[in-house]
Parts: sequence; structure tokens; C-alpha cells
Amino acid sequence: MRPGPPVQPSRRRSPRRQHPHQQQLHRERDRKQRQEQHPGPSHHLLPPRPRVNGPRALLVLLLLASSPLVLGQAQEPPGRSTTAPSVQPNTTVQHNTTGPPLNLTIGYLTAIKGGLKDRQGLAISGALSMALDEINNDNNILPNVKLVMRWTDTRGETTEATSAMIDMICDGVVAFFGPEGTCHVEAIVAASRNIPMLSYSIKLKVQAI
Repeated sequence: MRPGPPVQPSRRRSPRRQHPHQQQLHRERDRKQRQEQHPGPSHHLLPPRPRVNGPRALLVLLLLASSPLVLGQAQEPPGRSTTAPSVQPNTTVQHNTTGPPLNLTIGYLTAIKGGLKDRQGLAISGALSMALDEINNDNNILPNVKLVMRWTDTRGETTEATSAMIDMICDGVVAFFGPEGTCHVEAIVAASRNIPMLSYSIKLKVQAI
């Protein structure tokens, strides 16, 4: 027989090099297989911890810190106060409204009758009464004060107006509305006692220069 070809030793192909990602997958698979074969306590079996939302937690802390009740319980022990009462800089003055209101009399010198032309007493008397009522009904204008009107018909005469003013000043009138017409003398009388006078109709003679 003819001898056959010489037998050569077989050459084993070297294993193919794996990608690092594949190597990581194989390692994880082997670890899981070992855990299934030999179960034991492991921190991977514990439930995952809940994630805390940072902005929401910060908001809760701010709300707790700004709560007056929490601050009061944290700073003051029960039955004891460690802080002195603070005085507010912008405080409103409380008026004493428990007692009777203070009556202030307003003198009203008008001309209803008489020979004065273009008399306005009949036209403005109702407006003055209405204004006083509105002031008395609004506690924000003159709290604990009641305005009372005392009127006299001067008939447009200076003598009547001056006599009525003197009587009212002696009775404690605090201000005057009127008189109607000329009021030069009446203004001097009111100024001598430092009493304000507001005339609603004055007739002045203007002389051209």
C-alpha cells in the first residue's frame, strides 16, 4: 500500500475577541445565574429608595419656616414668652367712640326775606343741610363729632348780620357760613375772635383805575 499523507497536528482557532459591552452582558448573566443557584441576602433585593424632588422639598421647608404657628412653637415654650411685643411704626390712632359725640355748632347767616336782590339763601340752604348730614353720617371724616347748624335770616342787612354773629359767638359757634351780600363788617367781627367765616355770595364794587 501506498502510504498516505502525514498527519499534521490540528490547530485550534483562538477565541474571537468580544466587545466590552458584550463582556459586561456575559458577566451580568453569570452573576444572575450564581444568585439563582445560591440565593442569599443581597442589597439588590431591597426596594429602591424613593427619589426626593429637590424644588418641592425646598418649598415645603420654606412653608414650614414661614408659618407663624411653627415659629411660635419653636421659639416660645409653653406658658412662657421670650420676645417682647413689637410696636408697629405705622399705626392708626383709635378715636374714642364710647362716649357721647362732641357737638360743634356752625352759624349760617342767610338772606331769605328782605329787599336784597338775587338772594341765594333759599337755593343753598338745602345743600348746606345735606352736606352736614353726610359729614355726620360718615365716621371717617369727623369721628365722634356732630355738626349742628344754627341759622338766622339777616334779610341782607349789615346790622342784623352783625348782631346775630355776636350772639352766636357768645354761644360758642365755631365757624360761619355767610352772610350774603356785603360782609366787610362781619369779617372784622369774625377775625377779632379768630373764627373762620366763609361767605357764599359777596357783592363787591370794583372801581376801574
